[in-house]
Amino acid sequence: MRNPIGAIKQSISVILEGTAGELSEPQEKFLSNAKRNLERLSALVDDILDLSKLEAKKMEIILKPTAIATVIDEVCITLDTWTKNKEIALIKDIAENLPEINVDPDRIIQVLINIITNAIKFTPKEGTITVGAKLSDKKDQMVVSIEDTGVGIPKEDLSKIFGKFQQAKNRSAGDKSGTGLGLTIAQELVHLHGGTIKVVSEEGKGTTFTFTLSMNLTKETSSK
Repeated sequence: MRNPIGAIKQSISVILEGTAGELSEPQEKFLSNAKRNLERLSALVDDILDLSKLEAKKMEIILKPTAIATVIDEVCITLDTWTKNKEIALIKDIAENLPEINVDPDRIIQVLINIITNAIKFTPKEGTITVGAKLSDKKDQMVVSIEDTGVGIPKEDLSKIFGKFQQAKNRSAGDKSGTGLGLTIAQELVHLHGGTIKVVSEEGKGTTFTFTLSMNLTKETSSK
């Protein structure tokens, strides 16, 4: 599924670069639109494949000692241009001297990007998104939170926010792109890391997602 999409995207990119000849303004406009929609289709395919693996319990996570601060830094750098363009402040609130945690860093990055991307879409200009990390009181879990000052989620939608293809009714207030699978995938990946995820929100006052990661995760426990 990925290969033909990738081939089409590459061909369009080559044409847009002018390698195959000069383009008129309407031609460039139509090709750019086609490329954007192919990128959305590619993201949908990736999400569907990931969800299929998760539901079939075929998703493999590669555990390694990881500094959660490093993971959060990488995500913030990745999303920096988008937040600056929307004039949103992306703030880090990470406790000092956190120990390394045994996780799959690429999958935790995926979780964070899925959640923070939603926050960016529904946070207005001059809003803030705060990404926090700390140890639980018993020090057996890492607690990660993403708090935004966005439009919030209607109370009737909170119970189904992690469902497949679910999108809040206030979606018109934010970005219309997305697959409706990001939070479902985030939840499943958190579960693979021995954790839980929850959301608290109030319309007009923002949303906070909080997820935990087991500090005692091993390959054996993650596969259960």
